[in-house]
Amino acid sequence: METIYNNPYEKLLKVYFTDPLKMKNTFILKPGKLPGQMAKGYDGKGRIMPIIDWDDLQVAASIASSSSDMLKYMAFQLNEADPVVKLSHEPTFGKLEDGAIALNWKIRKTDDGKRSISHTGGSLGFSSYMVFYPDLNTGIVLLSNEADQGTQNELIALSEKILKP
Repeated sequence: METIYNNPYEKLLKVYFTDPLKMKNTFILKPGKLPGQMAKGYDGKGRIMPIIDWDDLQVAASIASSSSDMLKYMAFQLNEADPVVKLSHEPTFGKLEDGAIALNWKIRKTDDGKRSISHTGGSLGFSSYMVFYPDLNTGIVLLSNEADQGTQNELIALSEKILKP
């Protein structure tokens, strides 16, 4: 992306997401420049984990965001009238019935035929899960400052409990 747009990733994030969506609490973590109110991350045994602020992981584990900013991002993703959003939800691998992948989103059909679009994330000491249902205009973002082998599956299970009719 940096080569194609001739801009550093941090600027692309700002121009295409954080500024237009008014995400004031979303940052790329840099050595020595951590947000003052950032939570501490823990492993499954309660040990404080280091913050990943490596240049090589900027596009994934080095982005920190607040729950309110993630809800703004989800609202953006729910607007499939936007052609960029619609394109990002088109399956590029697999079939909806079996579970598909669409530009890094996991997409599947629910038992009642609605689309579920989701993604997990995390780094040392942090786990996250976002799932939304464009056909229902609803979704949920779950953020945790604990990460072990089962945390993301627990977040998925919790979202299913919360969103069950």
